Amino acid sequence: ISMLNASDIKRITQEVLAQRSGKTDTGLEKKTEELRHLIAIGEKVQSHKNYESIKDDLKEELSDAITRAKAAVITEDASKIDQAFNNLNEVLAKEEFKDIIEDIKDAMVNDYKAKINEFIKGDASFRREIKYIKAQKSLKEAYLKALDDAKKIVEKSDASSEEMKDAYDKLFDARTKLDGDEFEGRLEALAKKYKDNSAKITDAKIKAALADKINALNEDGKTMDDLIAVEKELTKALPKEGKVSVTTTGGRVQTPVTTTSTKTVPVTTTKNVPTTVTPGSVVRTGIDLSLIHISEPTRPRLIS
Repeated sequence: ISMLNASDIKRITQEVLAQRSGKTDTGLEKKTEELRHLIAIGEKVQSHKNYESIKDDLKEELSDAITRAKAAVITEDASKIDQAFNNLNEVLAKEEFKDIIEDIKDAMVNDYKAKINEFIKGDASFRREIKYIKAQKSLKEAYLKALDDAKKIVEKSDASSEEMKDAYDKLFDARTKLDGDEFEGRLEALAKKYKDNSAKITDAKIKAALADKINALNEDGKTMDDLIAVEKELTKALPKEGKVSVTTTGGRVQTPVTTTSTKTVPVTTTKNVPTTVTPGSVVRTGIDLSLIHISEPTRPRLIS
């Protein structure tokens, strides 16, 4: 028998605790989403042009199944969600609803296909936007994979409504998660953090190097990956909460002092960012001068 690792133990513990509370997280999110999707189909059946031809007792049965399904979603109880799904699915699978269901699914396929094609059509333009240009590499790769997968589904002649919806959802989520539009705000916050805390960095070389790296983020081609790396370096350079940096001489602890460097570090000239971005251009995000410590009257733009 193989030994359980820490993740196995954690998973089993969570499942036991969830079962004791009447709930289970195992596939709960997926089951809930599937039930919501089935509810949406049921409601589309009710609003379909041919629904009037359905017998009243079957209409009542469908209405009751939808009501129970909505109530099950609120409980977040996996067993109740399963039961509600099976009940509603059984009602919708009846022969009387077959033609309506097929018509609805065809319409859903066409709807999601149209939405995916809009994303495909606008992809070249989207890749010239800051949201994509400055995004993390891993998020770009996830977006491109979702886009490629969606293209394959669109080209699939017998793609189901579920496949089309899944492809659209993944593409939409991957596109939304791209974080290039956060670059400017994060850079300003980074510069402010440096300004407010640089006195705590007692190593002059590290201090000057960080200033250089912050200023370099203003250059073309820099992305969230570069910015996040500098954020981590600054956090590492600062003393941890509750700790005081000290210097020692001959084994004696001296009062902490902030070492000053003779090296001056110029700041890239701040540029105003236009409200609209010309396709193909890269916004240069300057460090707000109000965040920079001015140490020399003759050279007013310095990070010390």
